[in-house]
Amino acid sequence: MTRWLSRWSLRARLMILLGVAIGPALGVILYSGLEFRERLAGDTRQFALRTATNTSAVYERVVRSISLSLRTFSLAPIVQGKDWAACSAFFAKLLDQFPRYLNLGVVGTDGIIRCSGLPMESPVDVSSREYFRQAMESRGFGGGVYQIGTVTKKASINFGQAVLDGDGRVQGVMFAALDLGWLMQTETVGPLTLPPGASATLIDRQGVVLGRLPDHSDWVGRPLPDAALVQRGSSSSQGLLEWKGKDGTRRLVGFARLGEPASGLYVLVDIPMDLALAEANRALERNLLLLGFLGLFAFAAAWIGGRKFLHEPVALLLENARRVSEGDMKARTGLPHEGAELNRLAKAFDGMTETLEKRAKERLRDQEMIFRSEKLSALGVLMAGAAHEILNPANIAGLHAQRLMRDHPAGSPEQKSGETIWASVQRINAICDGLRRFSRDEKPTQEPIDPAQVIGASLQLLAHKLRLASVRVNWAPEDTWARVLGDKNQLMQVCLNLISNAADAMPGGGVLTVSARLIEEGGEGWWEGRFADTGAGIPPEVLPRIFEPFYTTKPEEKGTGLGLAVSRRIVEGLGGKLWAESVPGEGAAFIIRFPAVRE
Repeated sequence: MTRWLSRWSLRARLMILLGVAIGPALGVILYSGLEFRERLAGDTRQFALRTATNTSAVYERVVRSISLSLRTFSLAPIVQGKDWAACSAFFAKLLDQFPRYLNLGVVGTDGIIRCSGLPMESPVDVSSREYFRQAMESRGFGGGVYQIGTVTKKASINFGQAVLDGDGRVQGVMFAALDLGWLMQTETVGPLTLPPGASATLIDRQGVVLGRLPDHSDWVGRPLPDAALVQRGSSSSQGLLEWKGKDGTRRLVGFARLGEPASGLYVLVDIPMDLALAEANRALERNLLLLGFLGLFAFAAAWIGGRKFLHEPVALLLENARRVSEGDMKARTGLPHEGAELNRLAKAFDGMTETLEKRAKERLRDQEMIFRSEKLSALGVLMAGAAHEILNPANIAGLHAQRLMRDHPAGSPEQKSGETIWASVQRINAICDGLRRFSRDEKPTQEPIDPAQVIGASLQLLAHKLRLASVRVNWAPEDTWARVLGDKNQLMQVCLNLISNAADAMPGGGVLTVSARLIEEGGEGWWEGRFADTGAGIPPEVLPRIFEPFYTTKPEEKGTGLGLAVSRRIVEGLGGKLWAESVPGEGAAFIIRFPAVRE
């Protein structure tokens, strides 16, 4: 697999990876879409069954209310007394108060209506009506089916209640014709929210539609095709059925049968599954289209951006790598160093070439330093010899100065000249002695030394340089017993370097303040020497690097960048500390600190 991918370009690999990345996204969309469909289908099933059950409970309460009313009416004296004219007048008044009823009345045991709230032109025989037969057979309540009333001439469903005398014998049937229009009103059913394309239908035991919501009055009185499936396919009082209709539409029907005393009436909630799942289908299609659009955009962006952000930077890196391999250490990518992997790679590459270039320069500088070191070593030998040669005539001059001071009386011009010559000879001896000791290549020692004396000797050696640079020296050591363990020659090398650097930092002249004191730090005594100049100071960005080897801000002919690095190494080797402090524009100070010892 790796070998196969290695034949493809970075852009092609990016396209392959992008395709692989889109695959799981497609799977997630399909899975979530199908899961949403299944969840929506489950919610639809629950809604259909719950709505059918709740609606059937509403109609059941209506039927129970009718049953209670009919039982109450059947016990009324006006019904028991069989005064049919008065009975008809009584029920006519009740019809005005209860608009839900199309008619109220009493049927004799022979099936002939004896009492009616609506006037009758001729006797009406209802012995074949279902509600009459059920009431007579059960000696109680009976429910009917859809009918067009003989008296009312309107669609209704009738309910009957057997009228019993004091001995429990059936005297007739009290009936009520219920208005189907009232039965399907919102005030009766309550607010019913159905999804688009869904319907709630009330049917009788014969499968004839008694009412349908939303209002489809053209359905009333027609047999419902699905009703037979419900009645044949279910032995329970409620449930769910799914099938595909003749039009090819998958349908879900939740059904609930009204309980006693209205057995045989059903509420059906019919929901087309395609419409119920339309939201899930639209969401799935929308997500697939969006993924397709984003995928095309991503492929186009990857192909175009791959050239800009992959192909061109990599090609640039390869070209610069070729230049470096040919010895061109100045090759740089020119790419930004902040950002992602290729930018960091460019940063690492540029850093590598900078390091290689720097090391090449350092090798040249090292060669120059070796050459200069050899010159300085030779110069040290010459200086030692020169000091020895200078001392010979200086000693002769000293003898003559002593003779002048001895042979002439005090205060005479000759005696004063002798003193002047003798002082100069003493100074020449001190300078030559310092040069001879400093140039001597001896093994470092660890012995108590007076650092103040070393500083004084160093200032004396560099007095001429300081005078030429117009640098005034303030040297005021405290009168202390302080001694430090170290090597006098090495400490002098450090002091000479710090004093010389201070003079270089004040090219127009200035003041060099050298001080020494004893301090307490960490419960221990320390000797501290401070070399402060009045130059321009050290910039904050330069200060952290001044002790790095070969780092210098001086012109090449005035410094090598090794003085401070060597000085710190010497001080730390003697157990001390060396650091710098500076405020730009207010000069700089170099501080040496050694553990103080008692003699």
